[in-house]
Amino acid sequence: FNSMLDALQNSQEEIARLQEEKINRVDKMVLVGQIAAGIAHQMKTPLASAMLRAEMLMEDGKNKSYLEELNFINHQLQRCKEIVEHLLNFSRSTKTKEKLQEQNFNKVLTDIIEILIHIFKRNDISLKTDITETDKVKVLATRDQLEQVFLNLFSNSFDAIGKDGTISIKTKIVGSNFIEIDFTDDGSGISKENLNKIFEPFFTTKEAKNGTGLGLAICRKLIEELNGTITVASEVNKYT
Repeated sequence: FNSMLDALQNSQEEIARLQEEKINRVDKMVLVGQIAAGIAHQMKTPLASAMLRAEMLMEDGKNKSYLEELNFINHQLQRCKEIVEHLLNFSRSTKTKEKLQEQNFNKVLTDIIEILIHIFKRNDISLKTDITETDKVKVLATRDQLEQVFLNLFSNSFDAIGKDGTISIKTKIVGSNFIEIDFTDDGSGISKENLNKIFEPFFTTKEAKNGTGLGLAICRKLIEELNGTITVASEVNKYT
């Protein structure tokens, strides 16, 4: 009997610890989101002005080396613009209060695939889907939440594969209230020491010019808002 009480107490303590850990993580995400929003809004106007000036100069420029320098400047400004958009998406994901509505899960997923089809073709990436089980399933969410999750997962897979690989998506119904989405790519994989870090804001294994470290943090935040969970399994140079 005493051992049962001890086990129960240990279980309650573990639950309390996990709840506190989740609360702390949510608080941290909200704070980071507020900071990100402030930075992004301050950067939007000067970036837009600089890009406009660069484009105007490119239209007037005749010297080849001069145009090459302007192209470089414009490319870097475009990259900054992408980072700002990632920051704004991240800040919005920490305070999503839109009214949840029933969404046809497969329809949202296939719409995103259609948008990205040119990337699949350009990089010789194959797509395999087994989603018939959730063909008529509706989930309570905003369309933006689902789209952001799918876009970020696809983006990570594209980066991991580069060219000539496969992305596989399989869905199934779990119980009466959940669906499971298995999203797999055969790209570069994730090392063991980084597996527990990839959902942290601003953590990235990509070069500074290629990643902000916000995509998977956004995924986790949005999925948890929908009472779901996200987990990862990976082997380097095999799959994620």
